Amino acid sequence: MSNLFNGTYYDLLEVRPGSPQHEVTKAYERAKQTYSSDNPALYTVFSEDEARELLKMIEEAYLVLGNTIFRSRYDEILKDPEIQMEELKFQDIVGPLLSSGVDKQKAHFRPLYEKDSNFEEQIQNEMHCDGLFFKKVREYKRISVQKLSEITRINTHYIVALEKNDWKSLPAMVFVRGFVVQIVRILELDEKKNVESFMKIYKADVANKK
Repeated sequence: MSNLFNGTYYDLLEVRPGSPQHEVTKAYERAKQTYSSDNPALYTVFSEDEARELLKMIEEAYLVLGNTIFRSRYDEILKDPEIQMEELKFQDIVGPLLSSGVDKQKAHFRPLYEKDSNFEEQIQNEMHCDGLFFKKVREYKRISVQKLSEITRINTHYIVALEKNDWKSLPAMVFVRGFVVQIVRILELDEKKNVESFMKIYKADVANKK
C-alpha cells in the first residue's frame, strides 16, 4: 500500500473486519481529524508530505470499506494467504469492478419521470454545472441518492457532499472527477460540458479556500 503503512484498510481506520458500516464511518471521521493539517501535533511525528500521504490512504480506505461491493471484494482478497499488503494497490481492488461498472448497470436502469420541456431546455443550456445543479437534475429524474449510490457504487456520503459542493468532505481530486463522470452518465447529461464545468468550479473554490 505505502512505505508509511503496510497494514490493511481495517488496521488503518482501527476497526475490526466485521464492524458494521456506521462504525467504519465514525472511524474514518476520527482518522481524518487525527491526520488533519489543522492538528499541530501531527507534524511532530510526520512531515507535511507524509501527513498528506496518510490522508490520501485514509480516503482510499473509506472509499473501499464504505462501499459494500468494494468491501466485499477487499475481504475476499484478504483471505488469500499469499497476499502481500505492500504490493496491493487501490486500483487492484476497485479497478475490475469499475471496468464493468456504470455503463453496464445503466443499461438495466431506466427511471420513470414526467418530462418538463422547460426544464429540459434549462438542462441543455446550463453552463454552471456544480453539485447543486446535479441534485436538481437527479431529483427531477426521480433518482434517489440511495439508488444513485447503488448504480455508481459511490458512497452516499460522497454523493450528498458533492451535491452540496462540500469540498472538504470529498476525497482527492482524481476520485472526485471519477465520481462526477459516473453521475453525469447516469443522469444522461452532456459529459464533456458538465464534467469540465464542475471541475473548473471545484478547482477554483478549493484554491480560493486555501
